[in-house]
Amino acid sequence: MSNQQRLKELEEQIDEIKRSLPAHSIPAAMLLTLEDLEEELEELQEAARGESDAAA
Repeated sequence: MSNQQRLKELEEQIDEIKRSLPAHSIPAAMLLTLEDLEEELEELQEAARGESDAAA
């Protein structure tokens, strides 16, 4: 899977979790999953920026 595909997949998963968050009493596991996905997304975005900077 390419980084672009993984970025898109992560964004979709994050959006899905955010849409399904209850207004109250958010399960800890759901928050941890969301944080993990957001961290991975940020790392991939930084790596992609580094690759584009190196190519320029």
